[in-house]
Amino acid sequence: MGRRVFLSPAAVRDLQYIRDWYTQAGAGPRAKATVTRILRGIRDLARTPFLWPLRGGSDGTRQAVVAGHVILYRVSGDQAAPAGDVEVVRIRGPGQDHPEVPRPERGHE
Repeated sequence: MGRRVFLSPAAVRDLQYIRDWYTQAGAGPRAKATVTRILRGIRDLARTPFLWPLRGGSDGTRQAVVAGHVILYRVSGDQAAPAGDVEVVRIRGPGQDHPEVPRPERGHE
């Protein structure tokens, strides 16, 4: 069985903001394609969670860059494990600061 990808409440809010921004009236097809690329990037983390580098610090957070957006996430388990969850903790747009990453939720460490 493959890894599951889930979003923290903060990542859900981030994604909603990104969707709202890129799908507003007059945004155009390229903007909507950007949302699709971000969603695909999140989904792809289930297959290749160790492709992207660890962030500085010791919390095990990784960062994937997709369409100019930084997807901050953690992987439970290790590279040798066949399964484990991927938690997307934040999604930051171009030029946005990277806030402190929240601690892993209980049961997903």
